[in-house]
Amino acid sequence: MLLVNGKQRIYKAMNPLDEYLEMTPAMRRIRLGQFAMQDAIKGLGTEPGIAWLETHIESPVGKDWGRALFALKPSWRHLDRWIRLSKLHCLAAIDALFFCADPDGGENCQIPEGADPQSINEAVDFALAHYDNPRLEDAAREIRYAWPKGCRKRHNINVPTSLLDAADVILCNEANLMIDWRETMATAQEAASTPFAIWESLLAFAQAKDLVGIVDRKEWSENIVASLRALKPARRLEIVWDAFVSFDGDTETLLRAVNGKIAKQGSTLVSLDHGCDDYPLTFIPAKCVPRLAALISSFCDEAMRVIMFTAEK
Repeated sequence: MLLVNGKQRIYKAMNPLDEYLEMTPAMRRIRLGQFAMQDAIKGLGTEPGIAWLETHIESPVGKDWGRALFALKPSWRHLDRWIRLSKLHCLAAIDALFFCADPDGGENCQIPEGADPQSINEAVDFALAHYDNPRLEDAAREIRYAWPKGCRKRHNINVPTSLLDAADVILCNEANLMIDWRETMATAQEAASTPFAIWESLLAFAQAKDLVGIVDRKEWSENIVASLRALKPARRLEIVWDAFVSFDGDTETLLRAVNGKIAKQGSTLVSLDHGCDDYPLTFIPAKCVPRLAALISSFCDEAMRVIMFTAEK
């Protein structure tokens, strides 16, 4: 029951889309980003979903509009039309294109159906010419990097021998991965000009290849377990992961417990620290850990460390 003007009224569950339309603008801004709302829009299907978004878009256009549009897998026909339709539609379409470019790593970059680099760059030029602002400029840089007008600029990266040797361990001695990592640095937007920048590039690349899992220091145990068991180096380990899902203790204690279970299997759980409030985790052959730690500590950078989770004495 709900009280409306002092009278009782029976409450009926509403479709999230209908409920959204009855909310105030402030409430709608919050609601749009919620999973139920995003799922409801996606559930409409591509054409009806895009039509719904096109009809109900309103200012301010936060990234949730672009995220909802991206989830509908629009073709280039849709995105190009939106970019030229109005400022609000343009912002959402550019955000959707930004998500297509996969700015968090580029491993899942997917060009929209029917698009090509030239048409994308022409549409971005139109957006900047008509509605230029810092948000569009930031998105444009990522989009143009994913689909450049010509050949992508290459950087000559001088990787110290110690980092090359460390990378060889972290990338499981796979020559093809070493080649791919160096190519990733050579074609990155910014040149990795310091050992720390190269270290960051290595960790991001290893994460994209499921060789490193980065988890927050206060992450839920089930999420940490999911990240660890998904790593390729974990496939050779015999461990009952479900036993750690509801672990009672802080993150470091959990990681020590996991490491204790694999200690006799020739592997060690380590964190490849990069000075952030998280743990870039991976499993390294135990015999390689002292050498890896020495290679990284040779740079005398407190933000570059190999942390081991040995049992407390």
